[in-house]
Amino acid sequence: MNLNLKGNKMSYQSVELNYEPEKICTQITDGKNRKYSEMTLFQQAFLCGLLKEKRPNKIVELGVSAGGTTAIILTCLKEIDCSCKMYSVDISEKWYRTNQKDTGFVAKEFMHQIVGKTEHKFVLGQEIAHVIDEIGDGIDFLILDTTHSMPGEYLDFLVCLPYLKEDCVVVLHDVIENHVICRDNEIATNLLFQLVQGNKWYMKENGLETFGFSNIAAVEVKKQQNMDSLFGGLSFSWLYMLKSEKKYMELIEKHYGEQYLIQFKNILALQKYTNIRKCINAHYNMDHDFLRLKWKNEKNVFLYGAGYWAEIYSEYAKINNLSFIGYVISDEQQIVDADKPVYKLKDLPYSPEDCSFILALDRKHFSLIRKNLVDKGYYKIL
Repeated sequence: MNLNLKGNKMSYQSVELNYEPEKICTQITDGKNRKYSEMTLFQQAFLCGLLKEKRPNKIVELGVSAGGTTAIILTCLKEIDCSCKMYSVDISEKWYRTNQKDTGFVAKEFMHQIVGKTEHKFVLGQEIAHVIDEIGDGIDFLILDTTHSMPGEYLDFLVCLPYLKEDCVVVLHDVIENHVICRDNEIATNLLFQLVQGNKWYMKENGLETFGFSNIAAVEVKKQQNMDSLFGGLSFSWLYMLKSEKKYMELIEKHYGEQYLIQFKNILALQKYTNIRKCINAHYNMDHDFLRLKWKNEKNVFLYGAGYWAEIYSEYAKINNLSFIGYVISDEQQIVDADKPVYKLKDLPYSPEDCSFILALDRKHFSLIRKNLVDKGYYKIL
């Protein structure tokens, strides 16, 4: 087969690196920006180079952390005498590395010295889906630097896309973070960089042993995108599940229509099923299918526990049409509300030989609970 490779040549743009804002900011903050920023000097210069070249009117920074990079961005905007609006958005009100400091504490401490003509606002404690309407459209510079794991920045981008101006510059940090720190899950920004259509900036970062690959990139996004491909990318395995699915579904239906809402719901169902099976594989310490087969052939199955792990096993049962009678707690515990009856061990309505148990609680309690069950004649522990 002869391959037509026309148009497949990589042609990335370069930007003039701008190191000056970082130097100025370091003097103002006595080095705190350098200590707390999670970008290298090259990555900061790349970002500031784009700010200087594009002179945006409305910036959204997703992922604030300590605010070291926020401080550099504001310093850069002041140095280029740029008058604009900037929103720094983070899901956490406290710095994720310690609850002792506020998110953005570096920028907050020196705000009066670095802010210039920028109208800046921190938007903390909520996901972007809950605040994007407040921020509004007209965004012409978007910085994505949050979890790096799916759905992460990938879904954040889909939330923001309808609010972006044509040719909005989207800066993506940690695009090869999975290689830098050897964690396979950290692919969200790279996947986005590969699939989003538009002019792209990508430069070799000296000092990183990454064979010419850089850990920062940018795309000048066109409003016309291949939405089938972008929504299809959401099928890559997620590291975590959404806390507020409803809001995301509302935005997707509003901006992308019923077709993509249906696809998103199907992806959510798939991710949940995968996530639950992964959880059970790790908790049960065997493949979930082994448990499923044993569970299917038993009568009068009880989940021992009524907390987080009981919810996981209960959801697994629903998905796989597996039945269980209810939840069991130790005799000294208080009865809690649940979707099925909750029994104390002494009050079970079946004799020991007619009961089977799945230990649906923290593994650190397994030995004690198993011994307690066996001592009372309950030997069927799946």
